[in-house]
Amino acid sequence: MNATPTVSVILPLYRVKDYLAEAIASVRAQTFADWECLCLDDGSGNGMAELARELTAGDARFAVHAFPNAGVAATRNRGLDLARGAYVAFLDQDDAYHPRYLELLLGALRQTGAACVTCAWRSEPFAAGEPAPAAEPRLVENPCAWLLARGTATVAVWTKLWRHEALGGLRFEPSLRGSDDALFTYSAFARFGRVAVLDAALYFYRRHPAAVSVRNPPSYLLANLRFVALLPAVLPPLPRRVAAKGQLRLLANFCKLLRRSDTPLAVQRALLLRVLAIMRRNGLSVWGWSLGKRRAWWRLCRRVGLAPTVWLPRGGKTVGFGCAFLGGFLGEGRGRGGRGARKALSGKGLREK
Repeated sequence: MNATPTVSVILPLYRVKDYLAEAIASVRAQTFADWECLCLDDGSGNGMAELARELTAGDARFAVHAFPNAGVAATRNRGLDLARGAYVAFLDQDDAYHPRYLELLLGALRQTGAACVTCAWRSEPFAAGEPAPAAEPRLVENPCAWLLARGTATVAVWTKLWRHEALGGLRFEPSLRGSDDALFTYSAFARFGRVAVLDAALYFYRRHPAAVSVRNPPSYLLANLRFVALLPAVLPPLPRRVAAKGQLRLLANFCKLLRRSDTPLAVQRALLLRVLAIMRRNGLSVWGWSLGKRRAWWRLCRRVGLAPTVWLPRGGKTVGFGCAFLGGFLGEGRGRGGRGARKALSGKGLREK
């Protein structure tokens, strides 16, 4: 094996030990064997690094590092700084690869010459000896427009193999907890003229009660919304209709998360006001949603005590009910509930213990 590995797998670790053995075993089982796996403990303080060393003992391709707690984005950035491979892959501690994950994604990159290849994921574990789905890679031009058309399902960094050199100095944004990979993927795709797509489920994504994407804490919801607000700044020039449709799809997905959340109503109200502020800033309107999404939006507004207010992209004017309330929040703060909404967003309601 070469002293410099072909692929660097970045595996952040934080406290959850239950599934780590399966994640590490899935890396060890790869049919493509020229890799290094960087197991990066993010200040777990519960013996996570020691468990990783025990599970990887005797295999020099694994390296375990322990750092002070800084969050998954900062940990992934440390991995990018340490990675020696010409290609980079990511794996979460509670997930697993199909045994041919690296083989097939690397083959797709070499075949197409793309800077990145993405595959599909599934929510069921791979059975022993299960063959990989048959698929041929295809090239996608204008990958950001392709991402916007597909919503949130394809932004995860762990379904992708990246050319290390193509990423340059791009790094994850530590403040976007739970949405750092979304902004990273869009920022990277904005640099790439094209990406390869392999329509095969080669990654097992596990949903369990401890996962942040299942619990939807306020900090996660706020980070998701901040990602949507930051996205226009990283997108390449796109047709107005494509960008607007994509942003509305992301906002509708956020509202879906919020409906399922048990976040306090005051915080939900404040977050909905931020949704409306994003719409106003980008000239969007809830009338761009389907009837079903508009009805869900209005139900959500009623639940948190807001009138079903609509933004139309005509000079930033508010049309509909609740105009004084919204104008107060976004203007001088004199509207009903404006100060309380700002307090909810800046206070303890959005701090996770």
